[in-house]
Amino acid sequence: MNIDRIIEERGLPCNLDAERAVLGSILLGHLSVPHTLAVLSVEDFSVENHRCIFAAMETLHGRVESINYVTVANELSTRGALESYGTSYLCSLTDRLPELLNVGSYLRIVKDKSIGRQGILLCQHLMNELASQIEPAPELLRRAELLIRDIGGQAVQPHNMRSPAQIIDEAGGVARFLEPQSSVGVLTP
Repeated sequence: MNIDRIIEERGLPCNLDAERAVLGSILLGHLSVPHTLAVLSVEDFSVENHRCIFAAMETLHGRVESINYVTVANELSTRGALESYGTSYLCSLTDRLPELLNVGSYLRIVKDKSIGRQGILLCQHLMNELASQIEPAPELLRRAELLIRDIGGQAVQPHNMRSPAQIIDEAGGVARFLEPQSSVGVLTP
C-alpha cells in the first residue's frame, strides 16, 4: 500500500511545512546536506515528492555537486520524476521560507513526526501479527520491543544537549571523581 495514501487516510503524524522548510533551506544553502543526513533519511519525509527531492539532493551531495534549483531539477529529470512534481513545485519550496534560526527545530519536527509514523505502523503490524497467531506471542513481543527501542533511539537531541552520563564520560568517568584530589600549589616556608 502507498505510504502517502496511508498517511492521508489515517492521519498519521506529519508536518509538510517543516519538510518544505528543510528542503527549501537546503536549496538556498542555509542547511548543509551532511548536517541534514546526520539527522534525517529519505524515509523520514512523509510524502513521495519530498522523499524524491531529498533523494536527488542526497545523490548530488554524494557526487560532490552543488545543490540548487538547476542541479536538483536536472537530477529529478534524469530520474524521470521532474514531470511528476514540476519545476514550479521545486521553486515553491523556498517561498515564504520561515525564519532560518529555526532550521534545527524543523529538522527535529520532521524526525519526530517520522518516529511517530514508524511507531504507529509498527503497532498496527504487531496487532495484525498477534491476531493471526502464526507466531508465538512472546516471540513477537520480544521482536517488537527491539524495534521500538530502535525507533526511539532515532530521536534528535536538542542541539548542545548532553545526558549526564555523556558529561561524566567526557570528563574522564566516575572513577576520576572518586580519586583523592592532590593539592596543587607552591609550598611556602
